[in-house]
Amino acid sequence: MMKQNKNKAFTPLEIKVNGAAKKSLKGFTLVEMVVTILLVSILAFAVTYIFMEGFRSYIMNRNIIDLRSGLRVALKRMVFEIRESEINPTEIAGGFKIQADVDDDGTAETIIYQLVGTNIRRTIGDTPEANAPILLGSVSSANFPGLGTNTVTLDITASRMDDQVHIRTKVRARCI
Repeated sequence: MMKQNKNKAFTPLEIKVNGAAKKSLKGFTLVEMVVTILLVSILAFAVTYIFMEGFRSYIMNRNIIDLRSGLRVALKRMVFEIRESEINPTEIAGGFKIQADVDDDGTAETIIYQLVGTNIRRTIGDTPEANAPILLGSVSSANFPGLGTNTVTLDITASRMDDQVHIRTKVRARCI
């Protein structure tokens, strides 16, 4: 007849080694535990690395998308107003000015686009304002070759962190 163990959670295991019966306990050895912890650590590191690379890629692409979007909006407005201008765009320090009726009241307004620091500011009126609204930020360079003629090239580079976006377009003023 079998002996009953008082501790039911503990059941010895009999193993015969060289003909002699030895009792062994069920469980994990220290080596098995260390190997398991090592494998789980490697797996956790790999998963963390994959997530971090995905997040870094997302941030980089988001910066580029934001820069391109800002450049497109600014260029769209500048192109529209240059096309509507009544005289050829004229050069001023860090930018240019045009005369265009942008509010459809029959009177041409003076519009100034000027690079101030890293921002392109848009001012309505003859004098550039230091606190004029920012049309585009993070600008690293802005060139406007062709001012004084009816064809102007808008050449703008914007950058944020390590990401850089460059857009160049030619605009022909109607000079109505």
